Amino acid sequence: MRIGLVGDGGREHAIAVALTYADSTVELFAYMHQPNPGIVACAKVIATGPLTDVHGVAKFFQKAKTDVILIGPETPLAAGLVDVLAAKGLAAVGPTARQARLESDKGYMRRLLRERVGRGYPDFLEASHLSEAAAFIRDHGNQVAVKPVGLTGGKGVRVLGTNLSSAEEALAYAQALMNRDGRVLLEERLIGEEFSLMAFSDGQHLVPMPLAQDFKYVYDGDLGGMTGGMGAYTCADGLLPFVMPAEFQTAWELLQDVIATIEADTQEPYRGVIYGQFMLTAKGPLIVECNVRFGDPEAINVLAVLDDSLGRLLPHWMDGTLSEVTFRPQATVSKYLVPPGYPESSREVFFQLDLSHLEEQGVHVRFASLRPTDGGYYTASSRTFALLALADSPDEASTRIEEAITALPLNGLHHRRDVGDAEVLAAKVRRMEEIRAVC
Repeated sequence: MRIGLVGDGGREHAIAVALTYADSTVELFAYMHQPNPGIVACAKVIATGPLTDVHGVAKFFQKAKTDVILIGPETPLAAGLVDVLAAKGLAAVGPTARQARLESDKGYMRRLLRERVGRGYPDFLEASHLSEAAAFIRDHGNQVAVKPVGLTGGKGVRVLGTNLSSAEEALAYAQALMNRDGRVLLEERLIGEEFSLMAFSDGQHLVPMPLAQDFKYVYDGDLGGMTGGMGAYTCADGLLPFVMPAEFQTAWELLQDVIATIEADTQEPYRGVIYGQFMLTAKGPLIVECNVRFGDPEAINVLAVLDDSLGRLLPHWMDGTLSEVTFRPQATVSKYLVPPGYPESSREVFFQLDLSHLEEQGVHVRFASLRPTDGGYYTASSRTFALLALADSPDEASTRIEEAITALPLNGLHHRRDVGDAEVLAAKVRRMEEIRAVC
């Protein structure tokens, strides 16, 4: 089977591994902005160019005569890549441009939830004037989040009281976003624990993946700037320690309603990944974001326990017969290593990795933003690579990664040590117990 892949990050390296895992019949054709050495190692043929050059991407896959194409990042989806591929007779797994508005237009997503689903969302305002924003902030006692309406790579949200110190600072940020986009999204600040629920959608069935929780802030203890995600963990039972079965069921029903609503609104079957980012609150799970692709880093975790080659699942994903997907009962932890100064002002450094030795320790590498050179690698401006481990518990997987990192000559690369740590997870459980008790 000739499979195409679009993207070049850690998520796409994880997808490439999952596509070719234990399946010698898959030939992978990869289109990337910058070559990812992990994807290059998996691929038969690669091409490079802008990911939003949808016609250039389509031309590459036409020449490759691919059977089906899987698109990793959100930017080419929002740019209408699936529509262009379909117009040229190429099959692809991913939402159309109209469906991708779930992620590329947060105001549209919020309006769909309010007007069509009717539940599962925080109070919000889509504002185009500063006076509207000021009134919303005042009415919510300065407990608000300020969000761009468009794509920001997971880095555009600022919360008053966390990374905005005053209402004046929040209004200044809101004004800057309105100057750029014409509008801004303000939401009530939610108190609780976030989690990610991703699912496969084949246009007929919706199949859940294990729950994951990523760690957004750059430093341990959720300190420092917001990032695209410094790491994530999953548990062997597919849930998370602080999520009760009834709460999972509520989130799952909300995600099903989102799919039904977007299909009704666009009159198109949704074929791809849907990714609900939820906040578990005293009122239950509420949708923070809807994304139309695999999460990054969450894909690194869940695809590692997929109990089959993703390539063998693709035909069922395409023809509407993907009614069941099984995952191995193991816990996972992924931790991104990032350049010094990330995310504000990354510095380029040289480092080395002994991939064979890491594999012997049960630690896998998923490459992201870096440049190979003789004897090692140079960092770029974004997340450099992720380390992944599987074990009986997140704490055991985290410890395995930490033990491996101590022996690596990383020359100043930074990571979060607390992803998957047993004490951190126990504190999350206690926090949710206290939050539920208030209700």
